[in-house]
Amino acid sequence: MEGCLIKLQNAIVRRLRSVSGLSFASVSGENPADFIEPKHFDRACEICVLMPEPSEASLYSAGPVFSKVSVGVRVRCEPTRMGECPSVLTAAETVTRSLHFWSVPPESGYSRISLAGTSPWVRESGHSSTITVNFTACAVLE
Repeated sequence: MEGCLIKLQNAIVRRLRSVSGLSFASVSGENPADFIEPKHFDRACEICVLMPEPSEASLYSAGPVFSKVSVGVRVRCEPTRMGECPSVLTAAETVTRSLHFWSVPPESGYSRISLAGTSPWVRESGHSSTITVNFTACAVLE
């Protein structure tokens, strides 16, 4: 049985995989095994939906335990293969447009996603080819 946070992460992965403007990218959910061994680029651009992190506890007993969660989407383009895809800025912008104010399927327990109010984009230090786009998801009952 999957919890609400995994359902939310999987819904975001499915959404990004369905966006035709991201067909050049490999889209996946964060897997703890990725931290053990480096990930090989299957395509010129990799989009990884990071594990959702709770930011507020729910005041209600029904529904998810957390009323707000933060979800990062890491966009990383292989610099040596940039001719095979748009720039990392274009890829991150496409992710942003695809998820900002997107209504999440209700079975995840969350209603919609919006771009984070502070630090919506964070560029990985020393890696101009990696941007994390940050979002906030609110519980259905909020």
